[in-house]
Amino acid sequence: MTERQALDAVLAHLCAALASEEIIWGVGGSRLLLAHGIPCAPRDLDLLVTSDSAARALAVLKRLGTGGPGLPKAPFASRTFAQFTVDGIEIDLIAGYRIEHAAGMYEQQFSAASITGSMALDGVLVPLTALEDWYVTYLLYPAKAQKAEQIEAYLTKNGVSRPDLLRQALQGELPDQVRVRIERLLVQLS
Repeated sequence: MTERQALDAVLAHLCAALASEEIIWGVGGSRLLLAHGIPCAPRDLDLLVTSDSAARALAVLKRLGTGGPGLPKAPFASRTFAQFTVDGIEIDLIAGYRIEHAAGMYEQQFSAASITGSMALDGVLVPLTALEDWYVTYLLYPAKAQKAEQIEAYLTKNGVSRPDLLRQALQGELPDQVRVRIERLLVQLS
């Protein structure tokens, strides 16, 4: 089994377990990009959950693997952050996803409305978070600048399906250069 097959098998298993607890969640990060055909090699899973679902999601992951709550590494300052290993796959569980930057603190407003699609894996539908949200996240994190560029190219080519999420991001604390990029993308695609 390849690393990606192992990752997807764990993701499908997690999907079934999280759905049984009625947890609002979605996959993000590199696996989300790959689901949209954006080239990358996911090495772990980033799962976003609502703050109301965080305790139930932690309980599910404790049953399925090893790990637990941890401290996010700067510039991340998420309200809930935990790392688990399930069948050899590393999983980051995040609620209240926040990133510190020179102009303040940005918090991604994740909710059920942030789920913009799904992908089928082993007969289950895996909820996908919004590329628009990850575009903003990656713009704020210089180490992920290439991923922000890839998402921008994808959105330019395929359109922004959730401009409301970009407009919502503009209501948060953002550095001027990030704000300009988001506004330019919205104007370009309107």
